[in-house]
Amino acid sequence: GNLRAAYLNNLRDNIDNTNLLTGLANSILDLCKQKGSVMTMDERALCIDGMKELQERTPDKYIKGIFNVATNSLKKISGAELQGK
Repeated sequence: GNLRAAYLNNLRDNIDNTNLLTGLANSILDLCKQKGSVMTMDERALCIDGMKELQERTPDKYIKGIFNVATNSLKKISGAELQGK
């Protein structure tokens, strides 16, 4: 949540600072990869929805790709859980 808020604030205030936005997006990606498996399905769904919003708001194609990879990472975890049940 804090990374999302920081991203949105910096996107609004400093659209030209892609270094900072890329760093925040990569931190979100790392968090999804490292902690996605300990999240509940509802938490992962909330994160996926939040990243879709970030993806829609950002004009940078590369950062959109980072959010796509993060979203897919969480979806794979959810898919594996569903197959195991």
